[in-house]
Parts: sequence; structure tokens; C-alpha cells
Amino acid sequence: METRFFERDGWCMVKYYWNYFVGQNLVHKILLFSSVLILVGLSTSPALMSIGCLGFFLAFLLDYSNFHDNINKIKNFAFFSIIILYFLHFLHIFENLNPSQLGVELRVKLPFLLLPLGFVIYKPRKEDFLILCFFYIVTISIASFLTLFYYFIHFEEMNIRILESKEIPIFTKVNHIYFSVILAFAIVLCFYIYHTLKIKIYAWLGVFLFLCIHILSTRTGLLALYLAGLVSFAYYVIKNKEIKLIILGILALIIFPLTVYWLLPSFKNRIINTYEDIQRYRKKQDINHRSVSMRLVAWEMAYYAFMKSPWIGVGMENISTKINEEYEIHQVNIWKENRLNDLHNQFWEYLLGLGIIGFIIFLSWLIYPIIFHKKFFVIVFLSVLIGSMFSESLLERQTGVCFGLFWYYFIIQYNFHDL
Repeated sequence: METRFFERDGWCMVKYYWNYFVGQNLVHKILLFSSVLILVGLSTSPALMSIGCLGFFLAFLLDYSNFHDNINKIKNFAFFSIIILYFLHFLHIFENLNPSQLGVELRVKLPFLLLPLGFVIYKPRKEDFLILCFFYIVTISIASFLTLFYYFIHFEEMNIRILESKEIPIFTKVNHIYFSVILAFAIVLCFYIYHTLKIKIYAWLGVFLFLCIHILSTRTGLLALYLAGLVSFAYYVIKNKEIKLIILGILALIIFPLTVYWLLPSFKNRIINTYEDIQRYRKKQDINHRSVSMRLVAWEMAYYAFMKSPWIGVGMENISTKINEEYEIHQVNIWKENRLNDLHNQFWEYLLGLGIIGFIIFLSWLIYPIIFHKKFFVIVFLSVLIGSMFSESLLERQTGVCFGLFWYYFIIQYNFHDL
């Protein structure tokens, strides 16, 4: 499949994708179709993600002729560790502090079981990668366009919202933080595909989405994107050892953010808002309705709760209860409706919920591909994933779980040398 084929006729490209899909066996069809449902669902519908995850489980069951081999594959640390992490959620079940929340935790994190089972039998090919990227990027591009259209219609109102620590609402009703993360990775995919296959439409979509993420100015997505950019830059510098490249990269890192700051009001207002929030926290001023300040206070409360049960944690389902107890003990001057129960940091979430033992398993799972796969794109994806986890509890909602686990396993299973 040549690059010229893609550039000649978009309809031919779609037709080629369809013919490829039709030519696969039943299990591969289910896996590919389920993958499309998950990726489209990330920016549109939770129901599509749920159906897609069940499709992965169905594919595993249908591959019964290779059942014993597939079970042996699950012993691979990348698959086994996340399943162990799921069952660690039962660690505090007998405390019975918050049984309803435990049910929510187990339901939201069901992909911890379903996606690894599907990926032990899924060996993605070049066509799979391009089909999935096509649906993923196009869906996000449409959602971004509609969101920007709404933003420009309500331009003044939206920029005031940003100064008040509020978000620009996403047209498809997806949480703005999670949308910014999947948007950041879509940008990475666009430029990667353009760089490797020279398909021009992806370069244009990458530029458009790059502009979108700065207008939306959600901190989590920007952090993930720039960390991935920094890692990519470091990789090329180490590989090529060109002084000119180092100088240009440093200049770009200085000049580009300053340019965006002065050109885009939403980005400028977000920077101002972040600085003001941090100053309010430092000076112990009123931080109600100040998102960054409230997160910093929530991390303080998490530390106090963690120190009371450092090894096995307090239980993922009990985090909100324990955090609220610390708010009362320390008499924090925040209105009850502004007391954050979500720590907005995945590392804190697992450290407090599952203790040092669970945190080590989680961290080992997270960095495993860096140590044992050492592919450039694996490292770039994990930069997006880890960067977003510093400012959001990414694996505590269905969108984050499906995004993180799907691309994690797809990337370690796929041979990027095929492109």
C-alpha cells in the first residue's frame, strides 16, 4: 500500500479499508470493529466504548482453539500486572465504608480485565493502525471543530469563564480534561503519520488540532503534548547529535509559547488564571472556585491520609471519605461544595488508594514498555500518558481507562517498523 494511493483519492482509501476489513477472519473483524467503537466513543459516547470492550472479550472467547496459548500469553507482565491491579480493588472490601463506590470503581475499570484479554490475540498490522488512526483523528477533528465554532460564537463569555477557572465546554459533552488528552495524542499521531508516510491531510489536521488545543487551553492536555514534544526533541538530539538542531529546539521552546500567549486570548487567560491560583494558595487567601489552588489543598489532605495507612492504602473506593475526614480534621477554609474528592493526579490516587504495594505494581506496569520495548513511539505515547497523569486521575473514568489501556496495548503489540 503506497503513500501515493492515499493522496490520489480519499474515496479509494476508504474503499481499500473496507476491502481489508472484509478480507479478515471473524476474530480479527470483531477486534478491529471493536477498536473503532472504542476510539470513536472516546470523544462521543460512553456506550460505544462499553460495546467495544465487550467485543474484545467476545473475540477472546471465540479464539478458543488457541485458549491455552492465550492463557500463557497473559502471564506477560504487561497483561498480568494490570489484572492484579484490578483485583487489588477488593483489598478493603471488608471495611465496608463505601460499598456503592466500590461497585462504581469495579465497573469503570472493567477494561482492566477485558482489553488485555483481547490484546493477547490481537496482532495489529499496518492497515489496522491506519484505519484506527483515521477514525480516531477524524472523530476528534469534527468534535474540535464544533467546539471551536461554539467558542467563537460566545467569544467574550468563554474567555471570562477561563479567568474564573472554568472550562470551554466540549460540543460532544465529553469532560474537557479527558478530551484535551485524547486531542494531544491525536496531534502526535497526525505528525507521526505525516513524517513516516507523507500523507498531507494528516499534516493539515495536525496543525488544526494543534491550534485547537491551545485555544481550548486545558492544562492537562497541554502538559501531555509538550512533554511528548520535549521527549521527541530529546530523542532526535541524542540520535543525530546536531548542534544546530539543539539551538533551534531551544529557541522554539522559548519563542513559540510566548507567541501563542500574545496571539490567543484563551491561552493567555489560562496562564494568568494558573498564576493567580498558585499565588492565592501560597498566600493562604480565599481559594474557593479556584481549581489549581483546590487541587494543591487536596494533595495536602491526601498526604495526611496516606501517612495513616502507607503500605496498603485506604482503598480506592474510600478515597473521598478519607479526604473529607482530613478536611474536617485540619479545618480547611474551603466551602464543602469546593472540597475536591478527586485528587486530579493518578499517582496520588493509587498511592493513597492502594498504598505503596499497589503503587509499585501500577508504576511497574506503566514503565514496563520503556524498559522492554524501547520503541520511539512507545516512549512518546507514554510521555502523553504520564504527563496527563500528573494533573488528572486519568484511570478513574471510563474515557481515561479506555484511552490509556487501548493505546498502551496497541502500541506494544504493533510493529512500527511496518510503516
